[in-house]
Amino acid sequence: MIRAGRLLLGFMKKKLKAFVQKNYGYLCLGFFFCCLLVLFQFLYLGFVDDRVYSTAAQTNLSDFLYFMRYHYGYVNGRTWVHVLLMVFLRFGVYPWRVFMPACFTAILYLIARLVSPSAEALQKTIVWTCAAALCVSVSVYEETLFWETGSFNYILPALFLGLLFLSLRDSKHLWCTPILGLLCGSSTEQFGMITFGCLLLWLGYREFRQKEHTHRIWFILSLLTTLAGLLTLVLSPSVRARTYAETGSIADKISYLFFGFWFHSKEMCAFLAAIAIAACVYLFSALSSKRWSKGATLLIAAATAGSAVMSFLPFGTLSTLCTYAFAAAFLAVCFWAGINAFRAGYGLPLLALLLGGGAQVMMLVTQRLSFRTTMPSVFCFMVFALALLSQTKISASVMRIAAVGCVALIAAVNVFGYASFAAAQRADFLAGDLTEKHIVSSDSRRNAESIIEECEQVRLDQVKIHQQAAK
Repeated sequence: MIRAGRLLLGFMKKKLKAFVQKNYGYLCLGFFFCCLLVLFQFLYLGFVDDRVYSTAAQTNLSDFLYFMRYHYGYVNGRTWVHVLLMVFLRFGVYPWRVFMPACFTAILYLIARLVSPSAEALQKTIVWTCAAALCVSVSVYEETLFWETGSFNYILPALFLGLLFLSLRDSKHLWCTPILGLLCGSSTEQFGMITFGCLLLWLGYREFRQKEHTHRIWFILSLLTTLAGLLTLVLSPSVRARTYAETGSIADKISYLFFGFWFHSKEMCAFLAAIAIAACVYLFSALSSKRWSKGATLLIAAATAGSAVMSFLPFGTLSTLCTYAFAAAFLAVCFWAGINAFRAGYGLPLLALLLGGGAQVMMLVTQRLSFRTTMPSVFCFMVFALALLSQTKISASVMRIAAVGCVALIAAVNVFGYASFAAAQRADFLAGDLTEKHIVSSDSRRNAESIIEECEQVRLDQVKIHQQAAK
């Protein structure tokens, strides 16, 4: 009897070991989803937008349509994302606490599918994708993933974008690509431009470089529906008014955007370091036959790391120069890696790099900048770094071990940031500084006129704030 039990236990251990070895990526993704699910239970972020939209969600149909007409004309041109947001707000915060972690986990899986070189490498790519997501600062996730209104504006469009490109690449379910293109194009300005630019570049790459003309009609239809959706955004009266009302010189905006949010930002330093590591590892692997190229890669890597550290030290002018040096070295190593991969017949890294940069350049037309506007570029740069790592030929070298160690350290530091953020949110909630009453309430049923009055006051307050900041 004891012997039979031991044999059964040994058999179960072998089966469990084989299952883990075959599905360790899916297990990692499931664990990531469970951690997000727990983290979301501590979040009680409810800004003015959530209060206004949840109140509008309680009105009758005629008042709701009246509010949406005002919203399209005076607030912003995003329609379906806010309609879906209000559907969720009608039922409180709890459905969102389950739905959004599932959406973000699905995005990570789609990114892994997109960059994985083969089905056999998918498990390893999923683990790398989860690690890349942990390299992003909580300051970026705070108003995109952990805020209900922000999550419907930044996470949901990214999910549809991933579904669109996987459908086109794998030539599966092509009938839904024009619908997905319309949804992506009309979601937000940044994701609409990313979708349109990517489809345009991808179609040109297929037609003129690869000489591949299969499924051309689906690419063209997706491109047209994306353009139609994007036009509903950029031609809306509210977007035109917000764009034309912005003041300030382009030079000041460039400095504020690229250095205030990226190259001289402690919140972005870890993420940029992970991207630079991926680019250097790829270059060291791809150029292993050329000694001068390996030397140049190590030199740029050292310059990137050294200038990044020096830029945060209190050395006055020297620190400022190091910030510019860090930006130059970072861009040099990233474009070198992207162009090298493109010449080798793999255009995804360069495409992701260009789209991520373009998503930030288009923000120069506005002064409404925050870390949430970096989220579309963060997704693109994640694809860039993971696509490069998927092409590395180093299997068990010092470079690979160093890369894993650095990324693990960066992710561990950010995990503590997430835990501190959740603890602070929970403490604020228990202290009474945050409540869920303004999310949805039975006594918040008001007509559209009173809601619009509140929206108008909020809009005027924001205009005054931006005017004072411009002065």
